[in-house]
Amino acid sequence: MFVSNVCPRSEQNYVISFVVPNQKKLTELAKQRGIVGTWEEICTHPDMEREVLKEIKEVAVNIKLQRFEIPVMVHLSPEPWTPETGLVTDAFKLKRKELKNHYLHHIERMYGGK
Repeated sequence: MFVSNVCPRSEQNYVISFVVPNQKKLTELAKQRGIVGTWEEICTHPDMEREVLKEIKEVAVNIKLQRFEIPVMVHLSPEPWTPETGLVTDAFKLKRKELKNHYLHHIERMYGGK
């Protein structure tokens, strides 16, 4: 599985997700696809976003999520979410407000600037 952590958002009429990918597995996939670069470049590569989104959709269908619950777009975060980054609590629960503020630019991009 390519996903280490995920935070779905639904502010418009479709769901988007922010994902911290599993570095080892995503790097292996990138190498298989001939994609080279830094970890950040791998995470921002459109093919890698598509692959992770494909995996998320497959899992969502297998667990019988409704269509409106399945993400349409994904952003891969090269940095892990830790208490030190302020994006999760000490118990590693998501801090949704902080995540929203941290990824505001990406949220606007994925919702078409709305």
